Amino acid sequence: MKDDKKIKSKLEQTENLKKAQDAFDKHEIGKAMNNVQKVKSDENKELTKQANALQGEI
Repeated sequence: MKDDKKIKSKLEQTENLKKAQDAFDKHEIGKAMNNVQKVKSDENKELTKQANALQGEI
């Protein structure tokens, strides 16, 4: 009976670790996606600036 409790406890710990890892992974993926969006936004701003400058030259 004691072994059953140990096994159950270990399984619960493993589940909790898995949940924590999943939450961390989702958070890191979210941060990375935000960084990609910021880079894209910055690139679009730069391209718009360049396009406007070219319009002024034409």
